[in-house]
Amino acid sequence: MIRSCCCFLIALVASAVCVAQPAVSTSKSKKAITEITGKVLGYDGKPMPRAVVILSPSPYDRYVDMAEADRYGNYRLSTDGSGLFVIGTTGINHPYVTSILIIEKPRKVHLDIILTSGGYRDTLDEATVVAENVKGALGLFKKQLDGTYVAEFDSKEKSLQYVISKVSKLGTINGTQAGSFVLHDSGTIYFSIATPSDGKVRITLDPAKLPPYSGPARFTFGDQKSLDAQLHAIYRAMEDRKPGPQQVPAKPTDSEITELIGRIRREKGAELKRMLWLDYLDLTVGVGAADPTLVGQALDALTPTSELWRLRFDLVDTAVSAANKPAKYASYVESTIDGYSDTLKTAAISGIIGNSLKNKNDARADTYLRKLAREFPDHPATKGWRKMMERGKSVTQGKMVPAFAFNSFDDPKVILSNANVKAKVYLVDFWATWCHPCIRQMPYLEQAYAKYRSKGFEIISYSFDSNRDVVRQFRNGKITMPWLHAIDPELREMEGDPVAKQFELVGIPTAFLVNSDGKILATTFELANEGLERVLAEIFSPSQSSQSSVDAFPSR
Repeated sequence: MIRSCCCFLIALVASAVCVAQPAVSTSKSKKAITEITGKVLGYDGKPMPRAVVILSPSPYDRYVDMAEADRYGNYRLSTDGSGLFVIGTTGINHPYVTSILIIEKPRKVHLDIILTSGGYRDTLDEATVVAENVKGALGLFKKQLDGTYVAEFDSKEKSLQYVISKVSKLGTINGTQAGSFVLHDSGTIYFSIATPSDGKVRITLDPAKLPPYSGPARFTFGDQKSLDAQLHAIYRAMEDRKPGPQQVPAKPTDSEITELIGRIRREKGAELKRMLWLDYLDLTVGVGAADPTLVGQALDALTPTSELWRLRFDLVDTAVSAANKPAKYASYVESTIDGYSDTLKTAAISGIIGNSLKNKNDARADTYLRKLAREFPDHPATKGWRKMMERGKSVTQGKMVPAFAFNSFDDPKVILSNANVKAKVYLVDFWATWCHPCIRQMPYLEQAYAKYRSKGFEIISYSFDSNRDVVRQFRNGKITMPWLHAIDPELREMEGDPVAKQFELVGIPTAFLVNSDGKILATTFELANEGLERVLAEIFSPSQSSQSSVDAFPSR
């Protein structure tokens, strides 16, 4: 899929894909099958230039069947398998969206889908061309006098596969210019195709031609009172709850939790009750709103072998911790992940290692790293985590920050270094505009900066972008990042930047909190999300210091 970020967890856990084929169905089994048929249409209820529907064991695994819709929007999928499946679909200028299906025995399923369009941002001033076969953001759109937006940039590629980001709130779009498209191997996204002329590319985006937002996607089963339809409704509520790339996860209200618990108590169907318990964990665990007793009931209802865990594999470890009964659930996590596919298992183990390091449980992190190495010795996740664990010996909490001298992004004459920093404590933050997890951290950074800047806190954000204009335009958007900025003067990405080597980076976002003596007080795992404010609250508490505002650097 398109590279959105070099975030460590995403970079390590590569998605498994297989080659897409524009056939009605790829299933060749002679066994009794489940057949899924219907129409997939655009926001306006009409067939799209191209659309695809795929069937997968989970949102993260390769598809088992795929079909591109015909000119009328008809599609047909089939499988001889049973259990949980995810139905995913997308079309030209329509974001990828999913539903779920539980198959106990072969049957026929009718499902009509009307996709949603854009849900556009208030302004298109951040619109960016992002390519599949070229790293990083390629070019920004600039508004023209006629109201259109144009992106122009050099390219040595014979053919450029691209999408446009930061236009839709729901994902990328294909734009209003492209006339030809290519389906990615994963079956989850169409790329527009541009052909450079004399080494240059010019892409025009006309807001007047963008399809209007028509509300969320609609999935209509043959029987809207069926178990299929009810499971879909719960699943979509969970999916729609996910925060956007620049949003902080919202805590549920007491009434939301009470209403959901009431539904769980009233529900008689076993599968629906399990799905509702997963919904409860999804609603509460990640934001610290879970009741340990209810979490335990959810774990007991789902059991380690429940296929529903595939929908939220990252919840298992945190849910077991939230239940606060280590003896009862000692083997729950491992029993659950051992039933996963290789793709999910490597992702789940990586998440456990990350959680363990965040909670300063190095022994547990080492245990799961050895499990990862034993089962997947050549996987990038194994190599990456091993490198990260080893790198902690020199650049980690309690050690001195490497001597650095960054070129200021805003004034090349200014050098931002550990030698001239005057803040009581400062954060060295490594990021890029194309890194979605980096962007998700920005609201937390802004909150902490606004609260503690006057007390002696500063931030230096070092960008691994290869385009200054993209960074500048991002900072002119909703997230202004009103602190110090640096960038490699040669605009090298992380792989070739000596600063990345100096700080032993294996991915971003990565951050180091440093005091005025140059000692590293905390690192990424302690500082993620609300962690930064918690650490700063301890540092700047009256018992720690009464120091007033200081200037961070002699010049900006």
